[in-house]
Amino acid sequence: MPKYTREERGLLNSDIYFDILERKGRKFLKIRRTVVFSGLQGMEIDIFKEHVWAREDKLHKLSLRFYGSTRYWWVIGLLNKKPTDGHYKVGDVVYIPKKPSLIEGAVRQ
Repeated sequence: MPKYTREERGLLNSDIYFDILERKGRKFLKIRRTVVFSGLQGMEIDIFKEHVWAREDKLHKLSLRFYGSTRYWWVIGLLNKKPTDGHYKVGDVVYIPKKPSLIEGAVRQ
């Protein structure tokens, strides 16, 4: 997965977490905020292939099969809103994007 150029950090110190933080001897926790991929909003993505998830499938194997490299496993996961192999079950339809480099470029903006 690519490094995010706009990674935001924050502190978790809300009163709703007070009891948990106190039990752990902490006043706050440092967190990473969710990254919003604004470059993907409104982007039309062409689908190259629909693949039916099988028992032996892995995202990196699908990337290797369709792109000749394991580099784009995370693009397949992102497009399908299922970021890891554990999110898929046998029979799920997996959409394989036509140009994964376009998605990679939009995420890096």
